[in-house]
Amino acid sequence: MVVGGKILAASLRIPAKGSWLCNVAQGGTSVYAEVTLQEREIINTITPKLAQYGIFIYGLDTLVADNGDRILSEINTMSIGGFPQAEAQTGRPIIKSLIDKIFEYADERTN
Repeated sequence: MVVGGKILAASLRIPAKGSWLCNVAQGGTSVYAEVTLQEREIINTITPKLAQYGIFIYGLDTLVADNGDRILSEINTMSIGGFPQAEAQTGRPIIKSLIDKIFEYADERTN
């Protein structure tokens, strides 16, 4: 989860036993994950491009290639989700950080 270019949290989705679907709505679970260097590079590359379109909150999904590299799968800008789970997993005030960043963004645009 990225807000204003800052990584607030990351999670790994694990499929239910016997399934390949990782979405929580499909029975998968969400666990805390460290952001890899490759994921940070992806974020540093796409954040300025998204900002050009007024997008400052987004989530991204990555996959692991056969060689172990992280590959960008999709960028979520409308239904990011996972903020309450990330807060529970990290013990950090993720939702407060999100709201603070939204107010900072609005303040920068109106002053």
